[in-house]
Amino acid sequence: MKPFLKNAWYMAAWADEVGEGFLTRTLLGEPMVMYRTAEGRIALLRDECPHRFAPLSKGQRFGDGIQCGYHGLRFNADGVCTGGFYKGTGTSKIRVPSYLTVERDTIVWMWNGDPALANLQDISRFEYLVDAGYKTVNGLSMVKANYELITDNLMDLSHIEFLHPAFNGVLENGRHTTKTEGSTIHSNWWATDVPPTGAIQMWWPESGGTIDHWLDMRWNAPASMLLHVGATHPGKPRSDGLFQPSVHILTPETESRTHYFWNAGMPRDNHLDMKEIGRLFALSFDHEDAPMIEAVQARMRGRDLLEMEPVLLRTDLGAVLARRALQKLLGEQAG
Repeated sequence: MKPFLKNAWYMAAWADEVGEGFLTRTLLGEPMVMYRTAEGRIALLRDECPHRFAPLSKGQRFGDGIQCGYHGLRFNADGVCTGGFYKGTGTSKIRVPSYLTVERDTIVWMWNGDPALANLQDISRFEYLVDAGYKTVNGLSMVKANYELITDNLMDLSHIEFLHPAFNGVLENGRHTTKTEGSTIHSNWWATDVPPTGAIQMWWPESGGTIDHWLDMRWNAPASMLLHVGATHPGKPRSDGLFQPSVHILTPETESRTHYFWNAGMPRDNHLDMKEIGRLFALSFDHEDAPMIEAVQARMRGRDLLEMEPVLLRTDLGAVLARRALQKLLGEQAG
């Protein structure tokens, strides 16, 4: 079993998912419960009382903390036991593991490691999510596959020509390039003077007969990706056309199940309803990508992809670079 990367930022939720009530989610193999305190801070605790291992989420709020629903031990937002329902049953020596959280760009990030090593500069940025010039729609899909397989799928968009009818028709004549900038990996496509895809025609009816088309993917460990899709009139600057950003962030539930958080953005003055955009995004992944990725996961039977010595194509380079970068970080962690 390959370990998860520690001392790294993982997405725990969309900020609007977390309120005063309990939100439960299994992250990195651990049951978690999260909620907002009275001041709006997001508390994230292991959803497990250390007394009899009852889910704390089956208890109730007690001020800014939780009272276990089984025997009444009370824990604050940092996981420290502050007492019990019965006198003398609680002590600050009793703790529930808690996790540092940061809310940024409408995303709740959790730090999986030593809080003293957490660096806010390492959090991937998705600024368009808080840009008034964009309208957005959030989504979350559960995928019965390892998160690295989904990263492969996103870093190698050549599969669009075969899995996504609404987006295909341009990459056959496109040019794929990769670039590494520090810890960031880019996997980009550029196609010139090609017919607009069905999706581009829907998003940008003024596209005309042919377009210059790009798909730029940015990756940061463990699995945070930003995709820029755009089209402009042939030979014209990108700023003259349509620019459509989207978020793709993967957080393992377990080794073989993954939370796929996604968001689609559109310029606010675009005519399309974001509910329809969200429907199309969910449709393309849940009914086109996910079944194929899950089938690959099943066929691999728990083996590691690179150890299986797959045939590699030129279009695999972005995915392979991301895998090798993550492998290097895991090796440093082990060493």
